[in-house]
Amino acid sequence: MQAAYLLLACALAALGAGYYRALAPPARSAAPLLLFVAAGLALAVTALARTDVPERPSNLAGYVHGVAASASFLCATCAMLLQSWRLRGDPRWRGRFALGLAWAGACFAGMWLQVLWRAPLRGLEQKLLILLIAGWLAWAADGLRRCVGRPDCQTSNRGAA
Repeated sequence: MQAAYLLLACALAALGAGYYRALAPPARSAAPLLLFVAAGLALAVTALARTDVPERPSNLAGYVHGVAASASFLCATCAMLLQSWRLRGDPRWRGRFALGLAWAGACFAGMWLQVLWRAPLRGLEQKLLILLIAGWLAWAADGLRRCVGRPDCQTSNRGAA
């Protein structure tokens, strides 16, 4: 399981870097890239820090695990929102803007719902939120995959700030 989390951590950073390179320079922002990297780092810490065991007293590793997991969700959903918003600034990616922003907005709202409301089916809600986030990440990665090697998707550094 740790290996899967660490692989996902690397994939988050790669996704941020991929979109940074794929968007036209005026549409680029380092903010989504940095947030995806931060989400990946927090996810790696989550994978490496052991969670608290219910039958045992809480410890520092469990606290670190919980804080890192929360940071990973927060950074990832913020990165998703910002990256989706940046798509509108590049004509080649504008068609993905509305769906991406709505989907990322639902993930962001779901994350805050998790934080602010203790529902009876909390485990189910968490799994649905993870599924929504994973779906957005897969959708975003598929967009990049379809772009690779297409001349209309390649950008130059002209006009980069």
